[in-house]
Amino acid sequence: MSELTKEYFDSSIKNFVTKRDFEEGLENLVTKPDFEEGLENLVSKEDFQNGLKNLATKVDLEEGLEDLAIMVNKGFVDLQKRLDVNDRVNTLERDMRNIKGALSIS
Repeated sequence: MSELTKEYFDSSIKNFVTKRDFEEGLENLVTKPDFEEGLENLVSKEDFQNGLKNLATKVDLEEGLEDLAIMVNKGFVDLQKRLDVNDRVNTLERDMRNIKGALSIS
């Protein structure tokens, strides 16, 4: 049988875990109660999928955006019609001139 040299022995055991390393590793492990408590906070696949059903799709958003653009445009057209009184004022001024002319008022 061959003899073990100190260097060979030291190089062989340097990769072993020490008691302190082992105990520090145990401190970082999750306990069973902590693990089970974490599982209770998870959402099931079915609940997750049901939650997704309530979200708007890209198509829904695009359709809604189109509808909103149409409503905004109609609002602006209506507002423009109400504010654009130029034609109406011109008509009223012409009518006023006709009335003054008919009544001979200057």
